[in-house]
Amino acid sequence: MRRTLGTIALSAIISIALVYCFWCGLELYAVFRGPLPPHHHQQQRNNDIESRFPLIHAHLVHGTGDEGGVWYIPPSWIEAVNTTRTPLPERLTLTPTTVLDAAYLVVWLCRTQGRMLRNTNIPRVVHQSWRDADVGGWPSGLLPFVEEWLEVATGVSRLQHSHSHAHSPQRDTDTDIDIGLRPRPEFQFEERDGPHGGHPHAPRYPPPPLPPPNPSPPPAALLSHAYILWTDTGMSTLLHAIATSTHTSHAPIPGVGPTYRHLPRAVERADFWRVQVLRWIGGVYADTDARPLREPRGWVGSGDLRAWRGGDGRVWDSPRVVGEYAPPEGVDRVYGGLFRGKRGEEEERDGDGEEPRVNIILGIEADDQESWRMGYHYPVQLTQWTLASAPHHPILEMYTERLCSAVHEALTRDAVDGGRESVLSALDPVDLTGPVAVTAATRAYLDDALQAADSTFDSAFTSRLPPSGFADSRTPSPASGAVSKVLFDALILPITAFSPGRSTYWHNMGSGPVTHPDARVQHMAQGTWRKGRVGWGHWGVEVGKVCRTVFGMCRDWRKID
Repeated sequence: MRRTLGTIALSAIISIALVYCFWCGLELYAVFRGPLPPHHHQQQRNNDIESRFPLIHAHLVHGTGDEGGVWYIPPSWIEAVNTTRTPLPERLTLTPTTVLDAAYLVVWLCRTQGRMLRNTNIPRVVHQSWRDADVGGWPSGLLPFVEEWLEVATGVSRLQHSHSHAHSPQRDTDTDIDIGLRPRPEFQFEERDGPHGGHPHAPRYPPPPLPPPNPSPPPAALLSHAYILWTDTGMSTLLHAIATSTHTSHAPIPGVGPTYRHLPRAVERADFWRVQVLRWIGGVYADTDARPLREPRGWVGSGDLRAWRGGDGRVWDSPRVVGEYAPPEGVDRVYGGLFRGKRGEEEERDGDGEEPRVNIILGIEADDQESWRMGYHYPVQLTQWTLASAPHHPILEMYTERLCSAVHEALTRDAVDGGRESVLSALDPVDLTGPVAVTAATRAYLDDALQAADSTFDSAFTSRLPPSGFADSRTPSPASGAVSKVLFDALILPITAFSPGRSTYWHNMGSGPVTHPDARVQHMAQGTWRKGRVGWGHWGVEVGKVCRTVFGMCRDWRKID
């Protein structure tokens, strides 16, 4: 008997080892295969791009741009300025020649023409970044996703023309229809009178059918977004502009320029930059390996802004914060001029007539008390592959100040192994610049309100609630508890919004399928930032994954090489 059990245990260990080695082999193949095709296939690759990805060919290969990036600004936005003869701010032109000038023009156009994401103060511009704009040399797996973002920008996406309702039990008029979303099934049920009425396990029935949606799609001009692809050169240009436009009151703390230059890893610099572009320009940032499932203009419906119940039972009827954040004092006249004058009227608004009240949109990537075994730091942790914000939101400002202070502290600490840079290299990128840092800044921003209500971030924003119904009629929560939650002006979406399509049996944490009505962006996790980084540190990270997941140990091991 003992020998049989030993044989079974040994067989299980060998099987796990073989599967793990096979998985590592696939990773190695992806690394050493490399993204660049052979030179003699380059022309064929370019022809394939023209035939398979016409928008990439039109707007990135042959679009408007410079060495800092490529941009697309909807022609209708420019025509509106010419039609109304609106005076331009200082040094602004309708035919920008640099990526920074194009970004500044988009900021001004969105503000003066009311080109914002619905129910928000977030400019309707999508930012993405890559080392260069030579798409012929990009990993081929990224091109379909970038093409889909360009479809969204130009207003021709198939995501634009499906109409539906937000999943809320209270619908009165046709004005509450979420244009541009996938059809949304109802997840809310109602109890009916009967022999089991009022019993916790009483039968629950679907609600009455919703009124039919408006069948006519809105025009492409209304659906369009601006799009900017930033290269490494453009990223540095933006950070230089931020550094020279403002003067920090904390002289010993390095500004964004030195902080960016001192970060030792490319993934850390990319993490830091995406926060800065939203902090300075605003809009939506999405990794190039993230694909849109709903167009950003319709990410926030009226159903996302209603009262909600946290995991601790507390009902939150969030105060409505209206307005936009002003640039910091001391900015130069060019940038400050973008925010002067009257703001344009919103192109569309929900039927209640209220002003926009969301200034930042965040999604969840982890939602489990044991999430650390899957490599996460917090039980409820936010994503960073997709972010959306109005310029100068306090969460982004807090992230920047914390990171600049951390870099300053690391550079002034006693040297490790004889060099200052090795101090920063010893820090985990996930904690220093990644999702952990974004989550920490968000928790700090909301901490006072949560503490005043005797609540915590994890208990308030978890979606893993008991399956029983809620007595409070104001609460629009479906039975699963996975609802959008707004506190102050920060909207935190459920895990399905930015992390749909996870395995049903492993690391799911409540994530729904990509066809779920809450799904807005799917991260395809191409891991392009890992390419070319294979060494002993890489294998240490992989061993740590197995140690945490299988044995519940190695909690503090590095997550990224």
